[in-house]
Amino acid sequence: MIAFLIVGVFGARAAEEATPENWAVTANAVATTIFLTALAALWFGCSNAAREIVGEWPIYRRERMVALTIPCFMAAKLSVLGGLCLLQCLILLGIVAIGAGLQRSLPAMFALLALVSLVGVSIGLLVSAVAKTSEVAIAILPLVLLPMVILAGVLHPLHEMNRGVSMLAQMMPSRWAFEGMLVMESRRRPVLSLADLPGHGDVPAGSDRQEDMAEHFFPAETNRMGVVASCLALMLTFALVVGGVYACLRFRDVRWRDRKLPADRLQRA
Repeated sequence: MIAFLIVGVFGARAAEEATPENWAVTANAVATTIFLTALAALWFGCSNAAREIVGEWPIYRRERMVALTIPCFMAAKLSVLGGLCLLQCLILLGIVAIGAGLQRSLPAMFALLALVSLVGVSIGLLVSAVAKTSEVAIAILPLVLLPMVILAGVLHPLHEMNRGVSMLAQMMPSRWAFEGMLVMESRRRPVLSLADLPGHGDVPAGSDRQEDMAEHFFPAETNRMGVVASCLALMLTFALVVGGVYACLRFRDVRWRDRKLPADRLQRA
């Protein structure tokens, strides 16, 4: 459903051949399509994982008393939820790629989208590890996802934000997913000379300055980190959030054991 909505609203414009006349509209449609695809992958991961821990907390505590370790528990959750997200991302990207005429190599785009989705899984697990009930976990999700929309750079380019907000935006996985996928797609899209674009007739003759479709959001000379940096940032985010999940489980586990300890001693006495 999400993929069809993205294609239905932006697909036709994004699939158009870029010319100097329609450059701004086409570039904006491509960027919006890319961003919504990345955001959908993040949402898949978050929503799939948001109730996984808190909903099974009594079972988890019982298993912890026997032999279950936190790393094994987390590995099981990440593998199952990750597999589900990979399937969702494959379907999502397949529909969007056909409907919006994406020109980048699909395996490379899928790999980045899968990484984005895994980051979403880790964020969802962190929310689930912190929340007291499933209802609280679901209520927290919008508070987590909305900043990722606002600070991703699609509504307002990062280089036009003030310094403090721009630094905060660097912490958003949506920002790195958006740049990585948009730059990846822009490499296969036409690059037009700045002198040919409407409103740039005053460019000095002989100027060879060119713009790709990512230039408005991530200027190549000042604010573009690239695909590799985006992937590394997403990997670092994944590692840090997974570490946060482990810390939360460990903290709640210790607190639970401390509460149970007096009763256990009383029973032994």
